[in-house]
Amino acid sequence: MLKQKLKLISNAENVFNFSQNTISPYLIDVEKREKLISMVKLHLPRMKNHYSGSIMSKLLKNNLESYDIVNLPKYPLYAAYNTSTRKIVVNMSEWSRKDVLNIPSVDLYALMFYGYICAFYSVNKIDKSLIPSISNFISSMFFKIFSKQYGLSGSYQDLLPKMRYLITIYTMVSFFDIKQKNTYKLATGIAKVNYDSLNLDLNKYDFFDIGDFIKVLSDADIMPGFDLYTFTSKMLKRFGIKSLPLFEDPMRFMATMAGGSIPAVSIFPPYFEMFNSSIYKDIVNHMAKKL
Repeated sequence: MLKQKLKLISNAENVFNFSQNTISPYLIDVEKREKLISMVKLHLPRMKNHYSGSIMSKLLKNNLESYDIVNLPKYPLYAAYNTSTRKIVVNMSEWSRKDVLNIPSVDLYALMFYGYICAFYSVNKIDKSLIPSISNFISSMFFKIFSKQYGLSGSYQDLLPKMRYLITIYTMVSFFDIKQKNTYKLATGIAKVNYDSLNLDLNKYDFFDIGDFIKVLSDADIMPGFDLYTFTSKMLKRFGIKSLPLFEDPMRFMATMAGGSIPAVSIFPPYFEMFNSSIYKDIVNHMAKKL
């Protein structure tokens, strides 16, 4: 379910609801905007075989009229959808002192496409058929990032299905807004774990909240001592603040996967595919068909 605020980055707004009068003072100047659009157009021919190509081509024909390109120094993310104006707000504050012509065209292209995906999944829900793919992909990420620290790849391999089970519940509740009590049995079909084997009352936790989800991983003795600070610190070092919300919000998850799928991009981690190549491709291919 689309979050209004993002807990992992100090409750930053996930979706905007600002009038045009509020946004307008932060718009980049016309000359800079024209340069930016020319740079994105310059990169477009290289993307003819990428699923973003046809979408960006249409948007560029109208010179990105549906975009408000701004400098918002206090906003930590690259883009957000503004429900009030129905525009895509792209934040260029990271490059406010840099000539647009010195920013790699691939990064500008990826930035605009990321903004488009943010808007698309702010309005459209993710298909529930992606539940197994997203939950298994996040499970793969957790395993590869935390397995050594918590011994998940050694003598405690029996804990992996339990971790996958809890991640599946979290994905169903937090990303797809399925009633929590209904997920306990539904998740067994994906994670192949019996609810009773956890010896834990899951009703004590709110799986919509990433803080409670992190806590249950510790309380279930899957990742003892695991807390939100440990999680956030590790993920910030690995992915940076721009990608951190992918673990909390379905729109940010899809937009980050989309941004990372642009060949040679540097503003998004280019190695998401390494966590689970086949599932990553399934998610991206599904998204490409829906756009």
